[in-house]
Amino acid sequence: MGSIPTPGTMYGNVITELPDGFVPLQQWPEYDLAHLPFPTFNPELVDSNPRGVRWSLWPFTFEEYVSETEPDLSRSDPTRRARNRLVLWRTATRIASPRGWIRIGYRAAKLEGFAELGQEAYYTHWDESAKRYRNKWLRNYAEKTHRIESIDYNTFKAAYERSEVAKKVKSLLLDMIERQTDERTRPYYEFIVVTNIATGARIAGMCLLNSPTHRASYYVSGFYTSEEGHVPAMVALMDHWFKTSHARGMRFLHFGEFWMRGKPKNWKGFSLFKAKFGLHYIAYPPALLRFMPGRLF
Repeated sequence: MGSIPTPGTMYGNVITELPDGFVPLQQWPEYDLAHLPFPTFNPELVDSNPRGVRWSLWPFTFEEYVSETEPDLSRSDPTRRARNRLVLWRTATRIASPRGWIRIGYRAAKLEGFAELGQEAYYTHWDESAKRYRNKWLRNYAEKTHRIESIDYNTFKAAYERSEVAKKVKSLLLDMIERQTDERTRPYYEFIVVTNIATGARIAGMCLLNSPTHRASYYVSGFYTSEEGHVPAMVALMDHWFKTSHARGMRFLHFGEFWMRGKPKNWKGFSLFKAKFGLHYIAYPPALLRFMPGRLF
């Protein structure tokens, strides 16, 4: 099939091969994959290699996988085989379509970014403006007027609800976090904020999901308030994320999806901000599809 055309170079180069040890978020045991479809569709985890998610809307059963490894569809729950199955398999850099699969379309479907932590200083590959704001934070604010703190979810939620982000997207991101977390996954979520020491105001925050299994961490969501003003709080949080992840022996920081042509325009500003931190990019090709008819239609 050849290569998938990349979405352009406004951020940086797009990789053609995943680095050793890189595992997509959807394959982390710390991530609740079954939260993705709406609960009314009765989503469930397909716990095989690779992991997938399955949901139903009569007369179809849908399955979705994100992996470079082809799903073994014979391992799906046999009780589902009476239904027509539409399977989506999303690959990151694998382009060829194995037998039985078809790919609809040719251009990249989405763009994701990640940072790889090595032996050198974690900020080595940041752009110059990010480095300047980091220095400004350390010189003028860190532990002088503001500090970074770890907090619980309820405290994070209260601060988020007063933020500029909440005014734009309401409770959308909080709802996503609450669907993702349960007794099993909650210990892997981390909530950090920049706090004004004098007033106690929490002017910016980030929610992270950490995977000790795969030595990786994922940016789930964040917020900032109008009180942030001249304080480079979001850069400070990014610096904290890089620094603590490096100290914990993490290898990869996942920044999630980035704006590209066809995506909502309001993603663009934050995508350009995230791009300041020395990232690599994955241009996901359109999903591979496979239809498996059941006994009943």
